[in-house]
Amino acid sequence: MNGQYRNEGSIERLVVQGHVEGKRARGRPPTLWIDTVTSLTQTTVVECFRHATNRQKWRRLAWEAVQSNYT
Repeated sequence: MNGQYRNEGSIERLVVQGHVEGKRARGRPPTLWIDTVTSLTQTTVVECFRHATNRQKWRRLAWEAVQSNYT
């Protein structure tokens, strides 16, 4: 039978043997810049974008976020 199995590509065989091709990412996923900004400013991505259109408002918001995080 030249090393070939009857159900070689079946899901059942993959589950029983526990063999999946490729590698899975290990550890914690990388922190995205936007995730850091939204957590520091306590706002959503949409609100951050709206604040960023007004430079003075965005700078004030960013300053307050940094100050509250380090004090």
